Amino acid sequence: PSAGAEALRCTVLRSGRGESAAGYDNIGLAMLTVFQCTTLAGWSQVMYRVMDSGAEEAVPYFVLLIVFGPYFIVNLFLAVLKTKFGQATKLLQSKIFGHGHGHEHGHRHGHGHGHGKRR
Repeated sequence: PSAGAEALRCTVLRSGRGESAAGYDNIGLAMLTVFQCTTLAGWSQVMYRVMDSGAEEAVPYFVLLIVFGPYFIVNLFLAVLKTKFGQATKLLQSKIFGHGHGHEHGHRHGHGHGHGKRR
């Protein structure tokens, strides 16, 4: 009976983060840790610390995070880049061609120049 009681004894552990800011102690640190893992900077040390805390079942979470996280971040970056490039292209076109449109409104083709159908 004493062996079973020893296995269920609560132990207070100090934070296993050491000098690193990564961890899951609160929501802010968790968000920072997920971001750090998606940049692929030190993700394995984070996974090993989580495993050392007794959560070996977190390994699939880290594998999925590492496989899909950077893919999502790169696609998000490319979407922002494409949007900004599209906005810059529209702005450039409006600056280049925008001044010419104001002069064309008085000279519409097909009205009053005899280019229409004859009756």
